[in-house]
Amino acid sequence: MRGGHGNRARGRPAPPAWACCGRPRGSPVASSGDRARRGGVPCPSATGAGPGCPAAPRPPSPRGPLPCRPTALMRRHAQSEGSCIPQRQQRGSSVPTSPGVCWEEPPGVLPPRLGPWGQGWCQAAVLGLELGRTGTLLTVALWSFTREQARLKTSVVEEDTEEWQKDSRFTGLERVGGVDLSYIKGDDTSACASLVVLSYPALEVLYEDCRMVAVSAPYVAGFLAFREVPFLVEAVQRLQQEEPKLRPQVVLVDGNGLLHPRGFGVACHLGVLTDLPCIGVAKNLLHVDGVVRNELHREQIRSLQRGGDTFPLTGTSGRVLGMVLRSYNSSKPLYISVGHKVCLETAVRLVKSCCRYRIPEPIRQADIRSREYIRKQLCSPLEVVSSGPERKKEAELDD
Repeated sequence: MRGGHGNRARGRPAPPAWACCGRPRGSPVASSGDRARRGGVPCPSATGAGPGCPAAPRPPSPRGPLPCRPTALMRRHAQSEGSCIPQRQQRGSSVPTSPGVCWEEPPGVLPPRLGPWGQGWCQAAVLGLELGRTGTLLTVALWSFTREQARLKTSVVEEDTEEWQKDSRFTGLERVGGVDLSYIKGDDTSACASLVVLSYPALEVLYEDCRMVAVSAPYVAGFLAFREVPFLVEAVQRLQQEEPKLRPQVVLVDGNGLLHPRGFGVACHLGVLTDLPCIGVAKNLLHVDGVVRNELHREQIRSLQRGGDTFPLTGTSGRVLGMVLRSYNSSKPLYISVGHKVCLETAVRLVKSCCRYRIPEPIRQADIRSREYIRKQLCSPLEVVSSGPERKKEAELDD
């Protein structure tokens, strides 16, 4: 016999129960599986609960408001936003192995503070990354982001859709965009989001938009888009409102597209949300589908003798995930991948035509102007670092 019945049978007084939920003191909070068997209904409200009750609200956290235990918080948000609560997780993995309890997603509901670019996100996910916590709360955040990537990936178009793409000289292409985020060294929360539009083929700057932004979500490998893309989408929206005639016909992104663990990197994310053709241009190799930076890969890089030489990145699945390009004036390669509304062959040809130096001019100009904007804003020659994992150690590669 267990619980109060066992105590009474042995003549011991039963432990006092909390008036709010009826559970004995010291009893654990019911698991999500138990709640599922009871119909997915959370435990009673914590109103009037005594100190230490598993259902009682916790005092405010110095890192931000946390109204109750993380598990209760996540379940409440999940119930309101329609997300899944993970129950089990493999050791060393950031993605749960089973989804757990699910509720129907209310139709037409957008989580507050996210805006139109965040449709489908779970509020608990954003809260988890804003708090910067590890463990279960962060796991739910990454689980929700994985679901969002899978949802948006269905909209990716991996072939040419524009008339100018069909011409070998890109006749009809007049405007090429580039985007970048730059950070002050040692500060991952303040950044400058930059969007530039260059003329083509002259590659002269026609438009620039630089804004200081507050970055709340931490960097997590494979989820860079959830940290930076919202600010880039806002920059594109401002351009469409202020100078619609200068809207870029294609955007070059400092990061990967289909060359990504889940086939949906930052270039795909930006392309789907803005409905613009996008190309991923990464400076480091992301290890995907058996593609690794081993001795064979280094030998292939050394075989690129001239600027413009390329070789394909083929995964163990047999699919070509991207192309390695030796740029001009540099022996270091670039890794080109499809983002949205462009095929790989067209993407490589366009990147070649936009290179005066190693980095394509649209991305290079966005990086230069964002750095200069930060220096002017702070009125001091502080060291500035570019966006993406290159500001991390070399092992943390582009998304």
